[in-house]
Amino acid sequence: MADIKETTKRKPVKLNVRKVLANESLPVFLKAGSILLGGIIISLTVIFAGRGDLNLFAGVGERNTDVTASECTGDNMLQDECFPKYAKDLDLDLKKFEECVSDEKYYSVIDDEITAGENFGVQATPTFFIGKGDGEEFKGFYMGGARYQEVDLVVQALERGSVEEAHAEFLAYLEKSLTEFEPQVREYYASEQGGGLTGVDLDSAVSQVVDGERAKLSDEYVLKTLTAGDGVVVGDGEIVFMEFSDYQCPFCKQFAAEVLVDLKADFIDTGRARYIFRDFPLEQIHPQARAAANAARCAGEQGKYFEYHDVLFEIN
Repeated sequence: MADIKETTKRKPVKLNVRKVLANESLPVFLKAGSILLGGIIISLTVIFAGRGDLNLFAGVGERNTDVTASECTGDNMLQDECFPKYAKDLDLDLKKFEECVSDEKYYSVIDDEITAGENFGVQATPTFFIGKGDGEEFKGFYMGGARYQEVDLVVQALERGSVEEAHAEFLAYLEKSLTEFEPQVREYYASEQGGGLTGVDLDSAVSQVVDGERAKLSDEYVLKTLTAGDGVVVGDGEIVFMEFSDYQCPFCKQFAAEVLVDLKADFIDTGRARYIFRDFPLEQIHPQARAAANAARCAGEQGKYFEYHDVLFEIN
């Protein structure tokens, strides 16, 4: 973890909300999801899943460490008043924790994490990378949001060979899945809902969609040099999972509860992989995400970062 720098305010991450809501900004490796076809979302078995959210959590009022559990649920989970409650529940030194939170101690570190994410092409959350290497720097590639079975597939490839070989297998798998997806696109456009297209018009519409998605494979799922930066690390395996996340993002919460817990049990806790959690608060739509990230890092000062992480994401 880098030394704490002078706290500076940063403008919120610029986010194209239309793209997020239209499902254009976060490819997801073989996740059942949806793609925008002629303004209508149809079911997918490959590439894209919706990632937008405009349900803003509240975060106002004076801090009160005596808030009840019922007051820190649902849309109120990330109120400023709730952060000390979670710290108290985890038996942290409350005075030290509150000083850290009120000083916004890690805001400049979070700024650096946002910059790193932007440099790696992160546009939405969760964004998951996988790679291999022992040091601060490692080779890896983008996997979107990712599901357990896809991560497992790539881990096995990485254990058999190099990052380059695993990346090639990954792209081949995506290409095969995209080919299998093409009949679904054709069926949609031939239907009344899709316009009842036939002949050349049908072929053109299908090609436009499939070719567009194929181009994204080569543009976005590229092998690159990655760094751990100021991410919070658990585990020590040579295989690396790195996630850019946002504590107010419902999809990040879903990923944490439905995927990350199993990745931790099967790969991280067993020494096969290490996990790097990196902050990427989308402040234009998630105004409490930065404060939550800061609070989690303050808990980390007392050795309970991931315990606090699990509280914020409601992982039992």
